[in-house]
Amino acid sequence: MLLEASVVISGAGNGVSAVAIPWLVLERTGDNALAETMYLGVRAGGHPVFPAWYRWAYGWPYGRGYMPLSDEEREQVRKKLDEYWKRHPGGYCAEHHGTLPMKGRGDDT
Repeated sequence: MLLEASVVISGAGNGVSAVAIPWLVLERTGDNALAETMYLGVRAGGHPVFPAWYRWAYGWPYGRGYMPLSDEEREQVRKKLDEYWKRHPGGYCAEHHGTLPMKGRGDDT
């Protein structure tokens, strides 16, 4: 969910994700090989025209592509993220893998 939201919010899809995802993986894990693997995976697949569940823009209607979000769509994303953080205040990795809680979502003090 968090990954999907970051992709849809960016409105830029694969290009932003190719940089952001490996950087986040490296920051969270300190593992260069894993970060490089994520970079290659993002570059190799997931284009929004692929009729697959893992395509970028997942959650939006097929064929939407990389268009910037409308105000209404941004509000939908904001609400979904608010719901997610209420249910998972530490983030997925903290809950499932015992890592430190996420920082930098904009509401941490």
